[in-house]
Amino acid sequence: EISIIFGLDTLTSLIVAFLLSITSTAIMIRILEQKGLSKKEEVKVLVTALIIEDIIAVIAITLVSSLDSSGFTLRQALTSVAFSTFLLGFAYFGLKKAIEIISNFFKFEENDESLLFFSLTLCMALSMIAFGLGLSAAIGAFLAGSLVSSLKLGHKAREITHPLGLAFSAVFFISIGILTSATSILSNIWIYLALLLAHIIGISLAVFFSARLIGFNREQSAFASMSMLVIGEFSLLFAKE
Repeated sequence: EISIIFGLDTLTSLIVAFLLSITSTAIMIRILEQKGLSKKEEVKVLVTALIIEDIIAVIAITLVSSLDSSGFTLRQALTSVAFSTFLLGFAYFGLKKAIEIISNFFKFEENDESLLFFSLTLCMALSMIAFGLGLSAAIGAFLAGSLVSSLKLGHKAREITHPLGLAFSAVFFISIGILTSATSILSNIWIYLALLLAHIIGISLAVFFSARLIGFNREQSAFASMSMLVIGEFSLLFAKE
């Protein structure tokens, strides 16, 4: 509604609303870990919700990145969603078995370097395949992470790749930041401030009352509402597409 008030069309306003509704799983968890709050009971529920949210975001990015410049049609949208669903299904049911065989053959449980090399190679390979299919490379990276984490060695792979997370995050946010325009921000400052205020109020109230409905007390609900305010990296990827 605020976007419409400021003169944006309905479709653009819906896209803006979608972007501001996604929370960053990685950043939220990192903040909670640094503050020693990751063991709180309500965090498990929040992380579960965020994982589902990430999957929705991946499908949305797949939908947008598969559209061409000729326009948007219902048939094209349904075809894109069906294709993205097939891609996800093939990755989980097809590649998962093959990766388990490769993992056992190369004995990754005995060699941390090989597991790290394989994880990064799988990430790059699926990213390139996704890009080659005309989709966002982030979709391939998301699938690679999901596949590696589903292995028996998934916990070990997470420990090995964890130190790289901060470096990759820094490169990602810097690359996105380079695309922004200070002139554009300053010339539209009131729109940004209004949307930011709406985001904080909307997310806080929605999460707080939703948490109360599922049985959280006031303190837990307030904690949940504050934790979900971090805008996600999938929002940035979606906006870039």
